Amino acid sequence: MRRGVRAITRMVRGTGKWVAIAAMVAVLAASAARAGSFEGWLALIDPRRASAHIDLHSAVANVAKQVGLRPEHLAVIVRLEAGTQPDPCFVGPAGEQGLAQVLPSTRDGMGMRADLLNPVQSLFVGGTYFKRQLERADSERLAFAAYNAGPKALRGSYPRSTERYVSRAVALLEKARSSSGDWRALLPVRRVPNTNSRMCRRQRP
Repeated sequence: MRRGVRAITRMVRGTGKWVAIAAMVAVLAASAARAGSFEGWLALIDPRRASAHIDLHSAVANVAKQVGLRPEHLAVIVRLEAGTQPDPCFVGPAGEQGLAQVLPSTRDGMGMRADLLNPVQSLFVGGTYFKRQLERADSERLAFAAYNAGPKALRGSYPRSTERYVSRAVALLEKARSSSGDWRALLPVRRVPNTNSRMCRRQRP
């Protein structure tokens, strides 16, 4: 992007003004297309304004597509892990972090480098982990059990708390897949702060 702008600056000096303006528009359009949303345009104009929040519905849909999941899988995870008022900065009692409540050790074990307190990165790590469990188990119930209790749950034996987790997950899936359902209804709060670890540390008392 910066190289493109520098090249256009040189063009302004050597060619007509309107040719340079047209080239600038082309660069901005390409950058916005890579961003994939209106927020891409805002980021070019005012990065602070664009990055203040993300559209959770769009993020879930995009990340699910990237990792090879159905969007309702990821929506159920966010609903179970972050509730109806998701806080990307939330850290659980065992150290699980972010919207997908992933442990840093789980992230590291998958060989991923991601900021779990950034909502999109948290979704990506959580979605990738769930996808791997789903591939190993070939069962949604066991995949959700493994997400909650670890890969050992794939053997079919897990604590009662995980049984309740799985039951809630299945009920939410059925709701999202019903004739009148929509996975987006599982996530009533659509806009969430676009945080990162540094921002979250500043917010803590």
